[in-house]
Amino acid sequence: MRTLRFQALSPLLVNPSICRPCRRVVCRGLGYNPADYLQSGVDSANLVPEAINRTLVIAPHLLTRDTIPADISEYFLYWNLFPFWGTQRAFRGPRQEQVSISAYTVLDKLLAHIVDSRNFPNLERIVIAGHSAGGQMVNRYAASNRYDVKGVIPPHIETRYVVMAPASYLYLDENRAVPGTVDRFAIPASPPADYNDYGLGLNNLWAYMAATGAEAMRRQYRVRNVYYLVGSEDTTIDSDDSQAVRLQGPERLTRSEIFYNYLGFYYGQAVYNNHKRAVVSGVGHWGRGLMLSSEGLYFLHCRHIQHQLSLHAGNGGTTDPAPGKYFYPWGTQVHVAAVPDNHHIFTAWTGDVSSTANPIEIMMTADKTVTANFRSVLPPSNARGQKVLNRSLLQSETIHILQWETNPNNAGIEILKHRIYRNEGYNWTLLAELDSGVLEYWRRKVDPATAAVYTVVVVTQGGHEGLPAYIRIQ
Repeated sequence: MRTLRFQALSPLLVNPSICRPCRRVVCRGLGYNPADYLQSGVDSANLVPEAINRTLVIAPHLLTRDTIPADISEYFLYWNLFPFWGTQRAFRGPRQEQVSISAYTVLDKLLAHIVDSRNFPNLERIVIAGHSAGGQMVNRYAASNRYDVKGVIPPHIETRYVVMAPASYLYLDENRAVPGTVDRFAIPASPPADYNDYGLGLNNLWAYMAATGAEAMRRQYRVRNVYYLVGSEDTTIDSDDSQAVRLQGPERLTRSEIFYNYLGFYYGQAVYNNHKRAVVSGVGHWGRGLMLSSEGLYFLHCRHIQHQLSLHAGNGGTTDPAPGKYFYPWGTQVHVAAVPDNHHIFTAWTGDVSSTANPIEIMMTADKTVTANFRSVLPPSNARGQKVLNRSLLQSETIHILQWETNPNNAGIEILKHRIYRNEGYNWTLLAELDSGVLEYWRRKVDPATAAVYTVVVVTQGGHEGLPAYIRIQ
């Protein structure tokens, strides 16, 4: 067995206060300065109370041969190909000595050094984060690494992977999104021959991944803690994307949504116990913007961010929970229902939620203000009645004939039927339910000496009765 030496800038010194080394794999593209991403990692920790004193931030610089400095030291390690998918084709030193080692193996060794060195006895969590090309690396490393397994990492240490705005994702089988959809999946009709090869799928695995195996990668990706971040404005379409990449969606924002839905399709909804996704409003393809957002701070540091939910209700109803201000940790899903008053219907939610569904689930990823709106259901128009004596050769009877018209101010409300009640003080007795198009009711065999009061109401699709129209017949 051959042992490879590699060079580090400085030793990892003992620090018992550190309980969350947050390691950023932040290589968003070849030639980018990892110092910028190191600074973003430090700045994110500074935004979370006490985190900076309890967090170790490391930003590795993974280079290809054409991006290395002019002077290469003896043990400097670099790669012949794009290193972020885990190629084994590496070089060492100024003589370009060919060695077979994956960047993923380097990460394994780095993590093992942190954990096994005993320099950080209070270590609780390791966060591996990457943006763009680094996001591709974290996605594939989360599926393939053999470090984050039982027996290798102590059970009390959580490993979390934060995948930020990669250009593509690693799919677990041959299915891709049905064209024109983001939540339906099938095997493409005429895909490129390499669309499911490693990097985009699990065919023809490279050496590091082959040692793990496709089935093991599928099993362990389901249970690993993977968080996905993307900006709402990360919608630039790259004309250089291959056809195989374009099968994952037109651009990064949509690809993120499709892949997250794909996880539920492939694994079932239970996968979302470990996999979370957030879209950062107003941010494009910008790693620092993602890392310093409230969503980024939560994903990277588990900060207990509290977001305010302001609930309001318009005239004619209330909400459950009642209107007011509530605070929830980031990522909480809040169940909210609109509750109409008598003779009203719910129409829509407005504000930070626009929907006619009731109830709704509000995901607390930012402060939100939501209003439930209601509308009165008015009585039928021109309600009237008359008493008629119906005679025949053999008998006679008194009939009360009730008539009314459709109220034009109820336009847009789906009226299912009319209900007719007989009023006797506070007691209402249901006499009939009529289709909405029927605007007349006959009550036969009435005592001719008795006056009567009737009520006609409309009934909406949700079963709500409108305001009553009263008809008195002497």
